[in-house]
Amino acid sequence: MPGKSDELAWEINRGVLSGYLLKPVNFVTYAFSRDLSEKSINLLSALIEVCVLSKVLGIAIAWPHRWDTWVWLILAMAGAVVMNFLLSFIVGCWGFWTAESGGPRFCLELLLEFSAGAFFPLSVLSQPLQAFLQKLPSPYLVFFPLNIFLEKLDPAKITAGIMIQFIWILLLAGGTRMIWMRGLNAYAAQGS
Repeated sequence: MPGKSDELAWEINRGVLSGYLLKPVNFVTYAFSRDLSEKSINLLSALIEVCVLSKVLGIAIAWPHRWDTWVWLILAMAGAVVMNFLLSFIVGCWGFWTAESGGPRFCLELLLEFSAGAFFPLSVLSQPLQAFLQKLPSPYLVFFPLNIFLEKLDPAKITAGIMIQFIWILLLAGGTRMIWMRGLNAYAAQGS
């Protein structure tokens, strides 16, 4: 779940963004590649740590049994990574309008992690609350891919979830573009 929103806001507020904007590179694509590289390192580190702890503690890891689960899982994780980046980027863009965006960013990210199922499974919540959360993008960041990994969803529910992720990606990409363009119009390039 970590994102680059704090780094983006810092780059905006310190004027570092100006250097990127002068280069013949799409900044959003560049930021996504930075985010993806950080997530790749985190994933590899986590896998190594979990495997070592599994061996040391003598606890077997419950891997998915079916090969198609891995295909669905990779698709869901890719969608979750893109959605997480877009949400993080939107939050980071608050730096265009305020120098002190740390507090609201922290609260929003905490709420996002809570509603994504990062702290506890969303299935322990009441049915009305679960139904409400299913309308948000957050459950498709953690809870949905985790249920695919645990093989708790049938192919119809997985397909529906992947389609919902795709719709959210389109909506968030449109929102990201709109906020980015408005932010660039407000950008004063103060700092270095």
